[in-house]
Amino acid sequence: MRHASCQLPLVAFLAFASFAQSLSAEPASDAGSRAIQKGEEGVALYDRGKWSEALDRFREAEELYHSPVFVLYTARALRNEGRFLDARRAFQKLLAEQLAPSAPELWKQAQRDGVTELATLDANVPRVLVSVEGGSQTTLLTVDDRPVAPGTSLELDPGNHRAVATDGARKTVRDFTLAPGAREQRVVLKFPSHPGRKTEPSGETEPYLPGWIAIGVGGAAILTGGVVGILALNKKAYTLDHLPPTCRETTCPASERAEVEANADKARNLGTAADVLFVSGAAVAAVGAGLLFFAPSEEPKVVPLASPRGGGLRVRF
Repeated sequence: MRHASCQLPLVAFLAFASFAQSLSAEPASDAGSRAIQKGEEGVALYDRGKWSEALDRFREAEELYHSPVFVLYTARALRNEGRFLDARRAFQKLLAEQLAPSAPELWKQAQRDGVTELATLDANVPRVLVSVEGGSQTTLLTVDDRPVAPGTSLELDPGNHRAVATDGARKTVRDFTLAPGAREQRVVLKFPSHPGRKTEPSGETEPYLPGWIAIGVGGAAILTGGVVGILALNKKAYTLDHLPPTCRETTCPASERAEVEANADKARNLGTAADVLFVSGAAVAAVGAGLLFFAPSEEPKVVPLASPRGGGLRVRF
C-alpha cells in the first residue's frame, strides 16, 4: 500500500492499536481505544483545515495513550495555525523519543517525517531585531509584553506584534508584522528629543507596513496551499489504494463507479484549491515585495518561497 511520506494516514492509528495489544495478552485498554477515536476525530478535523479543533483532539489522544503519531499531528496543527515556535518544540519532542526496534513502522515513519518537516519549519521561523533610539540606561523594552534587551535578535511567530519602550515618563510604541521566513527584520523605536514632545513614528519600518502585510497574507496562502496540496496527493493515493476488488487497474464496473468517482472528485477539488492558493498567494506576495522594493528608502530584498511542504519568504538585508 502506498502512502505519501509527509502525511501519515488514518491507518497509523491502527498501528498504534496493534502495538498496544502487543504489550499484553489482554485486548487494548479502554484508554487506548478512546485515544484511537480521538486521534481519528483529530485527523478528520485536520483534513478539513480546522487546526485548533484538531489540535485539541490530538492532545486529548496523547493524554490517554502516547503515540508518536499523535505528537506529529500536534506539531503539524500548531504549524498550520501559525504557532511556529510551539510547533518546533513539538517536532523536537517527537525526534527526541527513542523508539524500540519493535515499534510499529509507522511510528518510525512519523519520526522520519518530523525530521524533514522540522527543517522546513526552522527555515521559515521569522527573526526580528528591535532597537531603541533616544533612550537611556533606564530604558525598558518589551515585545509582546515580554522584556527584551534592545538590539536583541528574536525569533517570533509570523503575524502581528507590538514593541513598547518606556523611559521614565516617556513611552513609544511600534506595531509590526512578520512574514514567514523573514530574516533579521529591523524595527526601531524612537524617543523624541524632549520629554514633552509627541513621539513620532520611526520612518525605518512604517513605509513598508502595507508591503509586509501583503507578504504575510501571500505567504500564509502559499503555506496553506502546500498543506492542501499534500492532502490532495494523499486523497488520490488513498482512492487508488482502496479500489473495489471488482476493479481492474483503474477501470471499475458501473455499480462501483459512483463511489470511486466521488473519492476522485474530492482529490481533484483539493488539488484545484491548492493551485488557487499557490497562485493567489504568490501574486499577493509579489505585490508586497514590489511595495518594499519601490519604497523611497533602502529596504531588504524579499524572495517568496514555495514547496510541496509549505511556503514562506526569505528576506535579505
